[in-house]
Amino acid sequence: MKQQSADKLGTLLGFIGGTVFHTFQVFYGRLNFSNIALWLESTGDAESINKYIIQILRFFDLKSLFIVFGGTISVTFVAFPYKRLYGVLAVFQRFLQQMLLNPQLRNL
Repeated sequence: MKQQSADKLGTLLGFIGGTVFHTFQVFYGRLNFSNIALWLESTGDAESINKYIIQILRFFDLKSLFIVFGGTISVTFVAFPYKRLYGVLAVFQRFLQQMLLNPQLRNL
């Protein structure tokens, strides 16, 4: 079975995207604050936020989020044909437009 050029484009985009996300994580690791709560506490903005929110934010590490979501997006581009992903993005765009236009959907 011959691979189409769109499939090759998706594989290339997935590989480049994965490399960019991983490289960003490696170089971002040298910065002091990848944890959102620590960053808020260092700037003094944590006092204006509920202490329970700050405790929950301690679990969110920006480097980890980049690796998980960047890797997921990259692998999705490699695994599925590019045209199929483009169709999913178009449906997602329509969903967001309808959500912004219809106030009843905002409360879901």
